Amino acid sequence: MNWKHILKAPIFTQGEITQHTGEDADDRFDKYLSDLHRFGKKLPLAFQSVDGNARAKFRLNKHEGEPYWDLNIFEIIKDERGKGMGREYLKEFVADIRELEKQLSDNTGKEGTLEIWATQSWGSEDFWAKMIQEDIIQGQSLI
Repeated sequence: MNWKHILKAPIFTQGEITQHTGEDADDRFDKYLSDLHRFGKKLPLAFQSVDGNARAKFRLNKHEGEPYWDLNIFEIIKDERGKGMGREYLKEFVADIRELEKQLSDNTGKEGTLEIWATQSWGSEDFWAKMIQEDIIQGQSLI
């Protein structure tokens, strides 16, 4: 089974459309995730929440030779911000990445989960610190 056959597939994988059909940009989001198609191959793994109100972009990265998931964009639609849903959406996206890891390990025989680091998290450091404290993600960086 290919990892693209997971129950909730990423919106994009290495530039291939797998879920989102690409209608006009969704102005409920800010510029970074309003039009997922504009990223093309620069958008390795983007997920949208089940209710469509949140999106996240992950990419596989390395630090000192160790791979980790770089969560470099996480966004909730403008009308839903500040309502305490960030944690739940983040948990949903982490579950998506963990399911992807499971599918990959089933195919490759390699097991284990990678750390998830929120990067480019300026302006929301307190939120990410809480998510680290709750062990939802493992770190943050302002890179």
